[in-house]
Formats: sequence, structure tokens, C-alpha cells
Amino acid sequence: MIYREAPLFNALRNSSMLKGKCGACEFREICGGSRARTYAMTGDPLGQEMCCTYQPAGYSRETSESDWAMIGENG
Repeated sequence: MIYREAPLFNALRNSSMLKGKCGACEFREICGGSRARTYAMTGDPLGQEMCCTYQPAGYSRETSESDWAMIGENG
């Protein structure tokens, strides 16, 4: 019941809710990134996987200082 109805679990199953390069990645339906690691590092389970080295096609945003600062706060 919780797995099917909880807003967080619904969001985690919906790959269009992923942010950053995970949201732009052509492999998001297959991979999805590590949601647990992303949550542990950034506090946002839908954020981009900070340890992923893959650069999605058409995604050119460099990791910003604020992304890494967030890791320092939560990691």
C-alpha cells in the first residue's frame, strides 16, 4: 500500500521527475542513477547522481559550486 500510494515512491518510479543530468539522460529509464546515494549526498532523492561520470547527449551544464557545496553540507 505505501509503495503504491506514497508520493515519494510515485516520484521515484517516474523517471521524468529526475533532475539535473539524470533527468536529461537518455538512459534514465534503464539506469535511473543511485537514488539512495543521491539522497545521502544532496538531500534530494530526485537530484542528479553526483558520482556518475556519464555525460548525457545534449547536456552541457557543468557541476556548479552550489552542487558541490550541497554535498559538503550533507556528506
